[in-house]
Amino acid sequence: MMSEKKINLSIGIVSIILSCAIYFLVPFEVNNDPIPGTGDLVRITPAAIPLICAVAFVVIGGLFILQPYVFSKSDDQDDDVTFSQDGLVRGCVTLLIVISYPALLEALGFLLGTTVILFALNLYFGTRKIWQLVLGAVILPICITYIFGSLMYVPLPKGYLFG
Repeated sequence: MMSEKKINLSIGIVSIILSCAIYFLVPFEVNNDPIPGTGDLVRITPAAIPLICAVAFVVIGGLFILQPYVFSKSDDQDDDVTFSQDGLVRGCVTLLIVISYPALLEALGFLLGTTVILFALNLYFGTRKIWQLVLGAVILPICITYIFGSLMYVPLPKGYLFG
């Protein structure tokens, strides 16, 4: 059994290590040319997106490391955390759903593929309220598509079944 502090510390360190790998390795694999057709309108390149994600992961990792020390209710409480069989199954199913996302993204495109994945995750984890499903699985992908496509001029995959 591991304490919550050790788990948070481990998650934080792994998050920061992965973000450093993203920061130093991924931008060299992504095209640094401006997005075609945007002219001087958009100064962001596709390589900026992994950098933004890396910075976000560093912040999240830092929060995980600081959480038990700064945001804890009491210092003497060091509860042991055990992993249940149900939790491990849920984690594995979530991992399988996330691994299937690139194939769906390629086949169905961003909008429909993301909607299908979000519906699957929401239903699997017990979201049954229709307004939550619509908000999380329909409205969110539409907003992201609008932000990336219309405001940032970053093309998202259309999918080979529909594009």
